[in-house]
Amino acid sequence: SSQPLVVVGQQITQAISNLTQAVSSANSTINSSLINAFPPTTTATSPVATGINNLSTASISVIGTSTSRHGIIFHNPNLPSSNVNVYVYPSALGSPPTLAAPGGAFLILPGDDLPFPSVEYTNINAAFSAFASTGSNNALTIWEFH
Repeated sequence: SSQPLVVVGQQITQAISNLTQAVSSANSTINSSLINAFPPTTTATSPVATGINNLSTASISVIGTSTSRHGIIFHNPNLPSSNVNVYVYPSALGSPPTLAAPGGAFLILPGDDLPFPSVEYTNINAAFSAFASTGSNNALTIWEFH
């Protein structure tokens, strides 16, 4: 019981169509991945540096959202002898962290960095807030890459 040649031809045509769609989808995924891994150059000056010099134990917004940000570095420039740790977290976090309950925040020790490079974190476009472990008028350096 062989199938008529027309039916076999239709099956081959459908298989080719399915294969073409799969290849097109894969190419689109690969292209998007490459663009995210190697963001196109922009006319924006990059990096954009922001200096915060008023961190205390109360949370404040330190950087807003950005749809053109491809990477960001947070740096705690306080001297190690100051023992001032900085906590950074996404501003949209449901329950903002505190010194008593720091869950959800990243701890940055004096002199250390918290990098989110564009190769690993291609859509790091959230707003961020921060607070210090002690005192007031503490520093935080932020570099954004566009």
